[in-house]
Amino acid sequence: MTNKQPDPKTRRRLESLLSMHIDEGLDQADTEELEFLLRDDPGNREFYLQYMDLQAALPIAVASAAGEHATSSEQDSDWISALVEFSEMKRESNRTLDHSSGDRSSGHHSSGHHSSESSLAPWMITFASLAATCLIAVAFYVTRSTPVMVNSSPTSQQEQNANDQKIQHGDVILTQAAGAELFGEFLPPVGEPLRFNHEYALTAGMIGLRFPDGAEVILEAPSIVEISGRERLLVSMGQCSVHAPPGAEGFEVVTPQTEIIDLGTRFSVAVSDVGATDVQVIEGLAEVRATKTVTADPVRLAERQARRFSDESGDRPQSIEFDSGSYRKTLPDRVVSYLAKPTEEGGISELQSVTVQRDHREVTIPVADMIRVKVTHFCGTDIAGTSVQVGNDVDRLAGLETDTLLYTGVLNPGGSLKPLADDPVLASPNVEGKTTPGLAIQFRKPVVNRPGPDVVFFELQSVVNPPEGDAFHVSPLKFSEGLRSVSIRKYDITMTSREAQQLTLFEPYFFRESPSCLEGLMTGEVYRRRPSMRFSALAVGIDLSDLGYADGAAVDGLFFQDALDDLHIVDPVFIAGLPSDQVENTKE
Repeated sequence: MTNKQPDPKTRRRLESLLSMHIDEGLDQADTEELEFLLRDDPGNREFYLQYMDLQAALPIAVASAAGEHATSSEQDSDWISALVEFSEMKRESNRTLDHSSGDRSSGHHSSGHHSSESSLAPWMITFASLAATCLIAVAFYVTRSTPVMVNSSPTSQQEQNANDQKIQHGDVILTQAAGAELFGEFLPPVGEPLRFNHEYALTAGMIGLRFPDGAEVILEAPSIVEISGRERLLVSMGQCSVHAPPGAEGFEVVTPQTEIIDLGTRFSVAVSDVGATDVQVIEGLAEVRATKTVTADPVRLAERQARRFSDESGDRPQSIEFDSGSYRKTLPDRVVSYLAKPTEEGGISELQSVTVQRDHREVTIPVADMIRVKVTHFCGTDIAGTSVQVGNDVDRLAGLETDTLLYTGVLNPGGSLKPLADDPVLASPNVEGKTTPGLAIQFRKPVVNRPGPDVVFFELQSVVNPPEGDAFHVSPLKFSEGLRSVSIRKYDITMTSREAQQLTLFEPYFFRESPSCLEGLMTGEVYRRRPSMRFSALAVGIDLSDLGYADGAAVDGLFFQDALDDLHIVDPVFIAGLPSDQVENTKE
């Protein structure tokens, strides 16, 4: 599919982004959108190159510039830096043009031929630079990215052996990630190594690392770190939790104030933006040396001891209150990944299984074992505009109730700015007047609340929609003491996650009039239209404990509403409860 051109709408958006980039530069949101368009579709990258070649009309100059940038990219493969470099060149070109224009207005005229060359030359350089930058982007994508993994945790013996070989050769492996984003670069796939002597800025989420001798580190955003050796981590700012099992003694964490040597222990390190370092030992021993003084002896910290090292404390670290909560043993319970059936046309279609972390342990649950739902209420809202329902016109509820396709569902339910605090008003023969906007579902059998996610929720999303997923509220169908609504504003698998997989092409049903009730959803007039862009499947886990349900409580159903925080409405394509016995069957 490398020769496939973008669809018309995406093509126009690419042209608009490139034009803005050339004329005035891109803001952060536009830069991120361009990243997504280039990363997710080879046709978009090919169009990008063709566009630049056409505008520049200088293939020789492009090849030359590309060669120069390719050489420098061996030292720095961050293509966003190349985009910044291009912007600087563009501004310099504009200054050159302004200066030339000023000279002409002052009476310093040139021949028409010279004027044309003067105006064209900066643009020739600019376009050549951008085309070369694009080549760097593609090279970066090819060398740093791999096809999306359907399961972010290595499960096969072959994969595990491959990772073991990497560790034996001294690689530091990314073992897990939860909502993680790096500044200026893509996160490597889980199971792949990180680079040595390269500064990583974790701006969101958490990641887990495993070092060659067995030390394990969990980093929390915001953090700035650098892997400087097989058993050495530099932490300039942020928080990390370290576990050094037998055989990993001697692992070292270096901060602006300290050198911390693990003597076989669990400890946490928190570094402020001015370098002050808090060290808390959960178990075992750690040796800490203050690097700002040459007179102080190393400090040995034992279990439940905590110290702060800062410029103010000098060679005498300050005792602080021990906080066991500073240490993170695992990443949060969440939806880790999902497996879906690929199609011949490209993309995925049917959901096959979901891997979740429940009670700090991972388990893969087949769709056949999940608890399906029945739609009992639907009420749209005017802000949704023309409602969209994807799937079977004969059975319009099949998208949520029976099929496992990730591009069918009941889209654009109503919403509310504030989450519910009282029972939703559901449509029934005994109810007159306005019902509560939203979507009510009933589980085919009760879902039992256990630690971690109890319900999985999927929606489809495009690159022009919020990358974290469309925000929504989830509420009990019946409120009682202790129960509450929860707002989901960031999914476990977002548009920036490598686990987010692109859906196959599909044609949804559009309603000519937005349905205001379940009957209207079932009988309203619809027509089919193919979307102008590709979509991906995002997922989030819902923990019934967050809604106030007690452990072991059986829940019959839930109510969903869009959060109405923007013009984008949530698109439920798959909702299911998870079996409670899967928690007991998981392994560490």
